[in-house]
Formats: sequence, structure tokens, C-alpha cells
Amino acid sequence: MLDRRIREQEDATIRRIVDAMPWPEDVKGYDVGADWHCDPAVYVRFLVEDDLRPSDKTLERVGRFKDAVRGALLDAGLSRWPLVRLRAAHPSRA
Repeated sequence: MLDRRIREQEDATIRRIVDAMPWPEDVKGYDVGADWHCDPAVYVRFLVEDDLRPSDKTLERVGRFKDAVRGALLDAGLSRWPLVRLRAAHPSRA
């Protein structure tokens, strides 16, 4: 298991990276957490509009954003693998 101090430092690094990225209008927020089911990983879940039929432009825009975030996190040399996911932003959770 990753040392708590290192995990907190990496979480802060992740937040700095994500906050500095140019966000598409479709992304409403995010959260960061640990995933220890298999290999050490960290997830970044982006909250997006709850739309079961997003346009092709929306999918492309959000996909480019996810790829850019994942690339920046890999470049940061984290000790955990970055898992970048999407989650619907429900009004009660936003």
C-alpha cells in the first residue's frame, strides 16, 4: 500500500494538473480517489452532463480532454496508474 504522505502529495499534483487544463463546457467537476483492486491506481472521475445521447462533437471534445488529462498524468510520473473516467453529474451530487 502506498504511503499516505506520498498519496496526498500525488493527489495534490493530480489536482494541480487537472485544474490547469482547459476544460470543455461539458465537464462540470471531478473527484480523485484510490483504486486498489488490482495494481495501484488512481482514478479521476469527471462529472459530465447527464445525456444518454451526446452529440458526436461532445464525445470528441470530452474524449480529447480525457486523453490530454491522462497524458499529463502519465508525464507527471505518478506511482499509480491514472484511470480517467466519466460520471453523470446529478444535481444532488454536483
